[in-house]
Amino acid sequence: MRRIVKMQFALVDPDEWRRRSVTKADRRCKKDGVFEPSVQEVDEDGNTIYGGLMDPRMGTIFDGRPCETCNEGKTDCPGHWGHIELERAIVHPAHLKVVLAILSSICSKCFKLRLDPNRENPKTQHIELRQILATPVNSKEQRLKRVAAICTKAKKCDHCGHFLPKYTKNPVFPLSICEQRREVDENDNARDREKTTVSGEDVRRCFGKIKPHTRRQLGFTNERDGKPEWLLLTVLPVAPPHVRPSVRFGSKSSHDDITSKYADIIKANIEFKKVIEQDTSKRIREAEENLTWQVATLFHNERSDVLQSQQRGDKRPLRTLRSRIVGKAGRVRGNLMGKRV
Repeated sequence: MRRIVKMQFALVDPDEWRRRSVTKADRRCKKDGVFEPSVQEVDEDGNTIYGGLMDPRMGTIFDGRPCETCNEGKTDCPGHWGHIELERAIVHPAHLKVVLAILSSICSKCFKLRLDPNRENPKTQHIELRQILATPVNSKEQRLKRVAAICTKAKKCDHCGHFLPKYTKNPVFPLSICEQRREVDENDNARDREKTTVSGEDVRRCFGKIKPHTRRQLGFTNERDGKPEWLLLTVLPVAPPHVRPSVRFGSKSSHDDITSKYADIIKANIEFKKVIEQDTSKRIREAEENLTWQVATLFHNERSDVLQSQQRGDKRPLRTLRSRIVGKAGRVRGNLMGKRV
């Protein structure tokens, strides 16, 4: 018996999800991850479907066949996680504000803080930044928020002299980020260019170039607790069938909303791959926005600023992850805190 001293919430390394996943390439399946939108356990010839959403390696919830990972039956198998390899990185919908704050704090050319706290002839903002960085990090979120509030106002990088772009949330598609670059004309006057949408892959590459010293200044003090590039989704974990059980009616079965949502994500991911291989930048952006929307509605399908994901037949809004946790009938209040747990 040991006493729990504290609990630390952190970002998860994408490689950690890959290590935990049971849907790795092996003799049964030649490809990594869940890549088939199939919600069936067997095909028309009676062969087991590997790489689908009911992959037998993720666990069993029906009688008659043991789990292929732990070899237990439906009563004792705890369920095992799989993963979907996204074609390109997308911004995690829950971390959009944090991504915006980091982009607004660093230079897009040298990837250092926009303001140099050790400048010889400091201005007011440099002194404020120096005081913030000298304060111990009690709340990483507060550190980033305060650094971003000062650095956002900078028009030119102190380190390399690069004219800094402005980043805002896209008003048309609120799950993406707009960049407004500034250019200098022949008279050395800076003027704003048109806004462009920043792809998730561009943001991931940018965050990957941030040096450890700058990461610590932004509040990422411990690499085990997360790096800025982990705010982007490159691997999406797939919950075991125990979390999204299917209901059988004789030979037919009715699938859970979350299973349907995973199927939509896999289809959007396949379409994204096809568009990247053969199409224009406009189509690529549309395909990326579709994939981002599908992932966002898996986490939270009740956002006021985003179109809801609905069931194809009766147009009923899908009940996805967040709606199962929150509220009186949710997992915490309805199940864990109830008298009949």
